[in-house]
Amino acid sequence: DNAIQWKETIGDVAQRPGHVNVWGYRSTDGIGYHEFLQMAEDLGCEPLYVVNAGMTCQARNSYAMPIDKLQPMIDDVIDAIEYANGPVSSKWGALRAQHGHPQPFNLKYLEIGNENWGDEYDIRYEKFYDAIKARYPEMIIIRSAHPTADKNPLYFPNNKGDILDLHYYRSPDWIFRNHNIFDDYPRTGKKVYIGEFACNEKVGRGNLYAALADAAFMVAIERNADLITMASYAPLFENDDKEGYKWPVNLIHFNNHQVYAMPSYYVQQLFFKNTGHQLLAEYLSSDSVNVPLHYALTGGAIGFDTYSTEAMFDDVCVTSNLNGDTLLFENFNSPATKYPLVVENGSWKIENGVLHQTDASLFAHAFMGDTSWTNYTLSFKAKRLSGNEGFFMTLYRRDNDNWLKWNIGGWNNTQHAIELRSNGSNTFIAPMVPGSVRTNEWYRVKVRVNGLHIQCYLNDTLVHNVILPDKATYQRIYAVTALDTINNVIIVKMVNPFNETAKIRLIFDPAMQLHSQAELIYLAADDPMETNSFLYPRRVVPHVEKYNGIKNDMIFDLKANSVTFLKIKKN
Repeated sequence: DNAIQWKETIGDVAQRPGHVNVWGYRSTDGIGYHEFLQMAEDLGCEPLYVVNAGMTCQARNSYAMPIDKLQPMIDDVIDAIEYANGPVSSKWGALRAQHGHPQPFNLKYLEIGNENWGDEYDIRYEKFYDAIKARYPEMIIIRSAHPTADKNPLYFPNNKGDILDLHYYRSPDWIFRNHNIFDDYPRTGKKVYIGEFACNEKVGRGNLYAALADAAFMVAIERNADLITMASYAPLFENDDKEGYKWPVNLIHFNNHQVYAMPSYYVQQLFFKNTGHQLLAEYLSSDSVNVPLHYALTGGAIGFDTYSTEAMFDDVCVTSNLNGDTLLFENFNSPATKYPLVVENGSWKIENGVLHQTDASLFAHAFMGDTSWTNYTLSFKAKRLSGNEGFFMTLYRRDNDNWLKWNIGGWNNTQHAIELRSNGSNTFIAPMVPGSVRTNEWYRVKVRVNGLHIQCYLNDTLVHNVILPDKATYQRIYAVTALDTINNVIIVKMVNPFNETAKIRLIFDPAMQLHSQAELIYLAADDPMETNSFLYPRRVVPHVEKYNGIKNDMIFDLKANSVTFLKIKKN
């Protein structure tokens, strides 16, 4: 019922009913399907239309429409393509012309579903794919994927599909450490679209350091241009006058009379305007830098969590790993005295000797214990009663912004994962493990945390065995080189995420004849936390200079905290 109906987003704006979206507020649909197509045309962009695959958002509350009810939704997609591309003699093409655009919009790309995955998605994906290709064989079809996995397989059911959509919202640390994540993807002819990405953890509302990480990610994308065909930073716009939920980092901020762009916007602009046409073979010899890592694993209380699930918990035991002392034992047969249960979300009851969370709608969390506890083992029993997922356990909970969670049967009861929240930023600290929990069955759950060593057991079977590194290895610089074959210009793109200038030796093929003067473009600041605002809209913007002294073997000073493009003309 709450899926977007594109036919209700066209025509007279005053007559559009609008809809309540998944972010908790009502959209007027003032920018509807026609405006979306028009805006893409006005901006010189290719429109990419994402259609509902007959499924709700699986990360929130998974529901799949019965297969025998799908046909109206499939027909609706066929009509949407006709509205975008059909001749004025067609039903929907005529309506497009009536709305002021007689020429087709030439929609080429269509994605089936967004952040959907699994068997239920595969079945529905194929239904949509077959119908669309039968009517519009020229359409390029994009397949959705799991939204939080670091590496999704390049998989298409029965080889149906052209492009896989991957999403990456990550911290600077993750990006700098995983810059080579795409290098070993199989080259099968299928392509990848980075449909949503941003450095939006541990960077506030966005700053230069986020832009440096985004630039390093763009370097990785360009280096794998044979695989990655498109990329979209997300989101693009934020209305600062709008109340309610706001995404952490957005590229362009506006109100009723002002606008400014974040540093990450200028990174996207630099890469867009200086793409090049051909990657040049390069060898990057760069010292690595070991960066200390700081985790929120200094100690904390314990907790219990569910998401869209009703569950029970019992026989909770916390044992010190240092001396074996029992720090807490709770079987819920009598009211807790020293460590009472604190309910933060959900509907929790202590009844019949168990802790019962009865609300299967959204997220529920309760906790107990001492924030000074450290180096301990938590064990308990848990039972899933109904809903879409399994259950969580929380350890080392200092406050809402610092904790460790083991998610058992997450992502629609398909995966186990360990998540660490440190100073308000979340990170998955181990590969996800496929797994699920059965309904109405007690499970024995145990997690042992000893320093940076984390061991997770389900029914006495070791599921995760993680030793967190105490430091991360970054490259000293991140770089890629492209050739603009039309203007015969070499574009050297470099990122220095550190506070010190880097002396770079650039060696070009001796046979190349290079102009001695180049164009230098850089985005930099002394403080990597610097950003833009309505009051100071141009604190971090690109600078353009002439650079003299280009040679086939040269030393270049790469500014601290900088994204730098050196454009060298070939004779």
